[in-house]
Amino acid sequence: MQSLLKRLADFKSRLCDPAQKSLVVSYGELAAAALWKLEEATY
Repeated sequence: MQSLLKRLADFKSRLCDPAQKSLVVSYGELAAAALWKLEEATY
């Protein structure tokens, strides 16, 4: 869990870089979808 939070922080810092923004956004969407599936699976 700690590494996930660290990765999210890295992604946020990369959002400042326009060249990487679209890549980061797509990864963010993937991460959000994965977390949503994970929460769905635990209930």
